[in-house]
Amino acid sequence: MEEKRLKVLVLVDTFYPVVGGVCSVVDQSCTALSRVADVMVGACKAKGYVDPQKPYKIVRCKGYYNSITNDGMAHPNLDKNFRKMVEEGGFDLIHCHSPGNFMTYAKKVCKKLNIPLMTTVHTNFYADIKSYVKTEFLTRQILKIFINKINKCDYIYTVSNFCKNKLGKYGLRADTRVLYNATNFEPNDRERARKRINDEYNLSEETFVMSFVSRIVKLKNIDLVIDAVKVLKDKNLDFKVFIVGDGKYLKTALKRIKNAGLENYFISVGMVKDRDLLVSFYQRSDLLLFPSVVDTAGLIQVEGAGCKTPTLTIENVAQSELMTNYENGLIAKNELNDYAKYIEFAYFNREKLKQIGERAYETLYKDMMTKRRLTNY
Repeated sequence: MEEKRLKVLVLVDTFYPVVGGVCSVVDQSCTALSRVADVMVGACKAKGYVDPQKPYKIVRCKGYYNSITNDGMAHPNLDKNFRKMVEEGGFDLIHCHSPGNFMTYAKKVCKKLNIPLMTTVHTNFYADIKSYVKTEFLTRQILKIFINKINKCDYIYTVSNFCKNKLGKYGLRADTRVLYNATNFEPNDRERARKRINDEYNLSEETFVMSFVSRIVKLKNIDLVIDAVKVLKDKNLDFKVFIVGDGKYLKTALKRIKNAGLENYFISVGMVKDRDLLVSFYQRSDLLLFPSVVDTAGLIQVEGAGCKTPTLTIENVAQSELMTNYENGLIAKNELNDYAKYIEFAYFNREKLKQIGERAYETLYKDMMTKRRLTNY
């Protein structure tokens, strides 16, 4: 007798056309899961956006675009058709990636249908909430609401021990499991990719290249990169830094670069949605710069490792959790001169850097990890 395929509903507020780590993880994990299960992703409606064909089904729920947080906020209670589709869909499991309205609704549906509710926590929330509401009191009140919702789920996952420990201080359930992010992309042809970037930006193959790949907000610590380059400016080093991404802090960052006289060192390319082009930036980079102290996972460093490109990150943060300094990455203090020192080390020790990249490929590139997710549904 043919085995019944599991029917899974995945709910997420932050989804395409917004580009970010959560979107990528949801997309890739649902693509992998679709090989053995029937998967439907429920996301907030995006005006003027048409979903591309995927191995899984995508349905959109009424909601609104939040210009403050640069993502969507679904309102299933206002969407009768969406609720009917969910409640008559015959789902065996709901996996919710959002602690807002989606999770409140999912809890009611799971109780009504007697099916389990799973959640993955992608952020420690505190820094993001604080940056929007400013006050400590409101930040803690909102965080408390989120944690209470999360704790009522049947299964809870976070994307790093860093995230689990941070939220544990605010009451996250002790039985929360850690499941590291992975990527299922495959590196493109290295020689072709490097030539593509060299030709596009008039670079020599010998030019030392670094990339900052991220949503450009102040919390991502791009100022540390700018200031470190300023420290190195007078040492006559020939290098370029690609800023790959967009965000509300980009204009400010570019202004700081101009005021510091660093225009010849930085190249801002904006948001890159073309996957092949993004991988080409990874392939052309000798080093990735990932100085964020608020991220709860390191998908960028995993993707970079897939291209044998190592990452320079900060000590005691999520992305350094699986790294050993000088072995499969570089780990600096969150301090200007120390970060600049590691960039200088990378510049003058390129053979060693290649060895670190090879080791990053072996230890951090988890192409098969996405498949392992299937055992946790």
